[in-house]
Amino acid sequence: MIPGLYAWAKYVAKKDNIQVDDSKIREDFHKAIEMVISGSYNIRDLETIYEPIAHLFEKDPNSIKDKYVFKIKEKSIERNITSEEMKYVMVPKKGSTGKTMQSIGGSIFARHTLKKATKEADVKYKEVGNKHEVTFQDSKDSLLKFWRQRLLDTYFQSTENLIGQPTICPFCGTTHKFKNLRFNPPINIFVEDVTNYNSYLSNEPSHSICPFCNMLFLRTVVEEKGPHKIPFPQAKNAYIYLLPYDNNEDIYKIFEKEKAEEFLKNELQNQGWRFKELDALNYLLSLPLFVYRNLPISLGGKIKPSIYIIFADKSKQAEEICESFIVTRFDYLGIVGKLINEKGGIKEVYNFQKRLLTFVDKFKKEQKVNGYKLIFRFIGKILSEGEIDFTFLHSILRREITHSGKEKIYLSGYNYLNAFLEAKKEVQNV
Repeated sequence: MIPGLYAWAKYVAKKDNIQVDDSKIREDFHKAIEMVISGSYNIRDLETIYEPIAHLFEKDPNSIKDKYVFKIKEKSIERNITSEEMKYVMVPKKGSTGKTMQSIGGSIFARHTLKKATKEADVKYKEVGNKHEVTFQDSKDSLLKFWRQRLLDTYFQSTENLIGQPTICPFCGTTHKFKNLRFNPPINIFVEDVTNYNSYLSNEPSHSICPFCNMLFLRTVVEEKGPHKIPFPQAKNAYIYLLPYDNNEDIYKIFEKEKAEEFLKNELQNQGWRFKELDALNYLLSLPLFVYRNLPISLGGKIKPSIYIIFADKSKQAEEICESFIVTRFDYLGIVGKLINEKGGIKEVYNFQKRLLTFVDKFKKEQKVNGYKLIFRFIGKILSEGEIDFTFLHSILRREITHSGKEKIYLSGYNYLNAFLEAKKEVQNV
């Protein structure tokens, strides 16, 4: 999963016109970090390491005036900070998620890093009620010193002893001497053993990440640049993350959330049905049909993409990764989609989804997430392995029989499941 997250971070950076594979740009970035650490920096060094992560911080002074007041004293006249000067103070963007705040050190901004930056820059700081007031004195040098400290607090877990012995970045293979860098991927994968992850097999731990790769990850911690996520119906605190992974960058465009929404809307409208919103269940179940319609080249084996699909459950501010699976057999799913299309198309998808939702309906409101976890596991086996868990299907039928009192129960969506069984025979006979 970590290689997938790194590939996603590189993809998003390229979309934002950041060259990620140019060794000269990487070297210049590291050199700028070195200069900032040593104190021998110029304004361009500060801009080099700020600009890629500028979207994590507030641009409008009015958006922070309820908590922070930044003033600049020029001679004997005080004025408020301008929008152009907001880059120097790097106030975490309002409404940032807990994940974002943790990743950039924003959760300790008011009580620690703000005061530390004022001390380093020798500017006036005071608290007035619930507000933090900072006043810069005349010289622009104090703004640059403040900016330097904020950048170090953002990139590093500690701003002391930042240079150590040569080490290898586990993501790009660059040799560097930086240490204590933050490492917070956009998905809370720390339930997995990532400490010793290293794609270069050099026994370097994951925290030996270089500043450039660290910057790539930092950029994706806000939702608009992170892997796309889709909530489950009736349980908005549970959702799936979509993480395509392929050398061919077209695969990222094909599997965008917006593409899936557009596809589903068109399919339903063609049947005379109204599209409401994309949810995790109809995305997962319609994936074979989506592949058949949008990825016909995979049937010829010309591209071999994969997609990680991750189940996440959020309780208060904590996100937990509960389950995940990876889909690689898009040739197989294309055949399944073709068969579903012949047997009724999107109607069969929704028929089966309706049956699964009756299973979830039996759970109490606070327990529906558990129902979705079971369904996610069931669908994951179908999409990734082509295996149908008939024991799970029997449990659904038993519930239906118990609650209906009827002798015969019709399992809607039979054609949907049968498409997987027929496709498996077809693949085995090739």
